[in-house]
Amino acid sequence: MGECANLFFQTNVLNRANRTITQPNFMKALTVTLFLSFYFSVSSQNITQLRTFPVNPTSNDTVLLIADLQFNSSSCLLDTKFHQVNGNSIVASTQHCVGVAQAICNTTDTFSLGLLPTGRYTVDLTLNTGAGPTPCTPGIVPSDSDTLSFVVQTTLGIQDQVLPSFTIYPNPAKDFIVLSEEYQKMVSSLKVFNVAGAVVLESDTPKERINVSQLTPGVYTMELHHKTGVITEKFIKD
Repeated sequence: MGECANLFFQTNVLNRANRTITQPNFMKALTVTLFLSFYFSVSSQNITQLRTFPVNPTSNDTVLLIADLQFNSSSCLLDTKFHQVNGNSIVASTQHCVGVAQAICNTTDTFSLGLLPTGRYTVDLTLNTGAGPTPCTPGIVPSDSDTLSFVVQTTLGIQDQVLPSFTIYPNPAKDFIVLSEEYQKMVSSLKVFNVAGAVVLESDTPKERINVSQLTPGVYTMELHHKTGVITEKFIKD
């Protein structure tokens, strides 16, 4: 009888010890699982499109910077946003607070840049994401970032000047790009910019066929200068 009682006592002590060891491990594992779930959810938030309105602004337009955002967690409330125009460089940031529900949340942030002088501008936008209701604390690493280049044109003569239709072809291009015939005689110079806004090709004597064979595959913006202003067109290099 004494041996049975002793065995029962030892078994009970071992069970308690196992629970004492297992419970903290379980909580630790649960914490890690929740953290990883949130990390991968937050890291998948992204900027789907960055654009301006109007698409081709002039110095008389109030320029809006529009960022289309997508989150894999719902909801996606705006917490804070900021922008600063420093010469021809524009820095902007936005922070959203996401929930735990696994659902797509699409939203749009708009920044009013005001009236801008003529010239080429580069925008750098950073997206930060935090968990829970507003206000929330962002993660250590930004969720996403994007850049955009655009040109503000002069308004002189634009209302009175009817410009011919402008196209470049082929698009996508592999070796050469051809300007539409109407613009071949009008263009005085051209520049080609990559997605980061850096000039990768320029010419003060553009010809009918523009050699782009040396460019790496990607998306580029061609900027053509003519007597009434500037016109831009995007193309893809294969």
